[in-house]
Amino acid sequence: MPHSVHIRSVMKRYGDFIAIPELSLEIKEGEFFTLLGPSGCGKTTLLRMIAGFNEIDGGEISFDDRVINDLPAHKRDIGMVFQNYAIFPHLTVKENVAYGLIARKVPAAEKEERTQKAMELMHIAEHSAKYPQQLSGGQQQRVALARAVVIEPSVLLMDEPLSNLDAKLRVEMRLVIREVQQKLGITTVYVTHDQEEALSVSDRIAVMNKGHVAQLGTPLDIYLRPANTFVADFIGITSFIPVQVDAEGKVAILGKAPLGIRAAKSYTGMAILAVRPENVVLKDAEGSDFTGRISTATFLGDSVCYEIDVEGGRRITANQYMINTDSPREVGQTVGIGFLEKRLNLFDPSGEESLL
Repeated sequence: MPHSVHIRSVMKRYGDFIAIPELSLEIKEGEFFTLLGPSGCGKTTLLRMIAGFNEIDGGEISFDDRVINDLPAHKRDIGMVFQNYAIFPHLTVKENVAYGLIARKVPAAEKEERTQKAMELMHIAEHSAKYPQQLSGGQQQRVALARAVVIEPSVLLMDEPLSNLDAKLRVEMRLVIREVQQKLGITTVYVTHDQEEALSVSDRIAVMNKGHVAQLGTPLDIYLRPANTFVADFIGITSFIPVQVDAEGKVAILGKAPLGIRAAKSYTGMAILAVRPENVVLKDAEGSDFTGRISTATFLGDSVCYEIDVEGGRRITANQYMINTDSPREVGQTVGIGFLEKRLNLFDPSGEESLL
């Protein structure tokens, strides 16, 4: 049975440095939950505390109602998939997958059946007699995942499992991981610094920064409505534009006509407008209130990514999709700039509070 995971006021310190200061999270039974953030934000430290590899210096972690702070890692009923696979080079694929069952003294017939099912689930049964060095990186990762799930853990922990794969294999394997997780219904805690990876596989994401949770929500919520400028900047690409909010809540780029959005909170003064590239609308410069000059144009196949220099020495990133145009714009061209205004985000000057 999958467990829910409860993290209550957990702290981790290394000497005088506090890596995680009293963090709390609730992970639901059967949920695919991702810890996302830059290097050094505390995500792997927290995962290792859940696994039992790092001691807990304050607070408590429980699986369902059972506190596991002092429970050794091998008694926590977890499966673990590491960044470097950690499969045994001297064992065959089948022997690697069966390793955890042997350690648990599972009867031979049951061990054989579960090992075969796990290999079939991960589409590696045909490679059962091969050794790791005879496999591709993607196949090795499938072996690592099969070994983790064959023991039928209550919680599956994954630490940057795709970071050593090339771009195409990462896309393939994240689909495999999500499919397997949904088939098994296993509670999964997944660590990554890759935003696209997190958005594609997760039920919910905790975006971490300096040991704190900067935002917790579904992938859609976090992408469309980031809670602060850190999340807006870390998840995808965002341009930040200084704006003025008047007494009626109207928002205007400095010296320009008001936009079609209003601050939802009572606020007057300077603010930060956050704009994603796909929400920038390029127009003819003539007659446009807000214009800029294209400094770079990068062809990406399905789209062209433009960097546009605007007043005040700032730069805006815009995407133009090829399905909408037969003639991409050229470097040096001056263009009018508009926005899909329902998709904009607005923050106070500190960047810590959303004004929408």
